[in-house]
Amino acid sequence: MGEIMRLAPSILLLIASTNSMAAESQLNIKNTTEIIMADGVNQINNAIHKNEPIVIIKSWRANGNAHGYNCWFILGPGAGKHKNALVTFSENDGSSLKDYFTDNPFDGERVLSAVRFIRASINHETGIFAVRSTLNEAASGIPADHATATVSLYKLSFIGYSVGDTPYEFVLTKKLTTRDKYCNAEIPISNLIHLNLPENYRGPNSVDGCFPK
Repeated sequence: MGEIMRLAPSILLLIASTNSMAAESQLNIKNTTEIIMADGVNQINNAIHKNEPIVIIKSWRANGNAHGYNCWFILGPGAGKHKNALVTFSENDGSSLKDYFTDNPFDGERVLSAVRFIRASINHETGIFAVRSTLNEAASGIPADHATATVSLYKLSFIGYSVGDTPYEFVLTKKLTTRDKYCNAEIPISNLIHLNLPENYRGPNSVDGCFPK
């Protein structure tokens, strides 16, 4: 059980351009490290106030001969008789809190949705963030076929003990839509946060993840 980190460039100023992120979007990212997790239980130290840890359980949801996917369950400090409490995430759109993150690896070469966890300072907010990239519907109607991506950033935050909320949540802080089109959702995350592609990346290239037409 442990936490492994991969260093990224110390200061990254990412400003949208006509061939990448939407022009109005700007991220000031500093001191970024990726949190690399193994399958099973991962303790992330110094995650929240008073330097307390959180636990992230990464598990594979098998689906017979269909497409499976990864799930990330996050546990934080509980209250009262409950030692641990589930850390949820919020879309800030009025919908219910989600209890865990999932991705959608699809066939492994074309990835519809990807999730990464990082420590960083983003627009002067420092902490742990979940980054999720999802390919939008392609013009062809074929999944993961030269589609723009929506990249969402969620900051681990203490919410309190109000009715309807969990004490800790990953709160949506930024949502960006790419202008470039992709066939693999891992690439927009790597481009935006300047992270290496995962070691198990199986796409045909690292530019857009698409096979030649």
